[in-house]
Amino acid sequence: FLASRVYRSEYFGAMLRQDIGFFDIDGHAAGAMTSRLSTDPQRLQDLISANFGLILIVIVNLIGSCTLALALGWQLALVTIFGCLPALFFAGFMRMRLEMQSQDRTAKLYQDSARFAAEAVGAIRTVSSLTMEAKVLENYAGKLDVTVRKAYRHIVVSMALFGLSESLDLAGNRGLAPF
Repeated sequence: FLASRVYRSEYFGAMLRQDIGFFDIDGHAAGAMTSRLSTDPQRLQDLISANFGLILIVIVNLIGSCTLALALGWQLALVTIFGCLPALFFAGFMRMRLEMQSQDRTAKLYQDSARFAAEAVGAIRTVSSLTMEAKVLENYAGKLDVTVRKAYRHIVVSMALFGLSESLDLAGNRGLAPF
């Protein structure tokens, strides 16, 4: 929690030190920057805390497994290391890349609704004095509905591809099983 607070503080300070022209760039509006301020430091914290330990465990396991395999049967180990590991690394890299693109796409989809909400909150006195709360909520819900529909389409396609890759992996393992 403390690290996340430090990251947010540094992120906000970096935003404040930007030139005026930075905020004129598409995607750098007040609502988008506020949304980023709440999500980006949390992503960094998640990366450093959970994923860093997992990456370290994977590297140690990989080195240990390769060393043990080379000690027990070096011919089969070399085939596995140079034949199978590159394909596994490529598949893992592609999966991470698709997940990152999916997160970026989702953030861009929600950016419009976050911008609208920030503008509505910024003008809350005007909205309240004109008794337009229901209309603003209706417009916000409409923006979220469009975003969710677009996100669902992408999720269905990516989950179908993920299911296909997992089933192919299971089918390949099943073919190697002695029973």
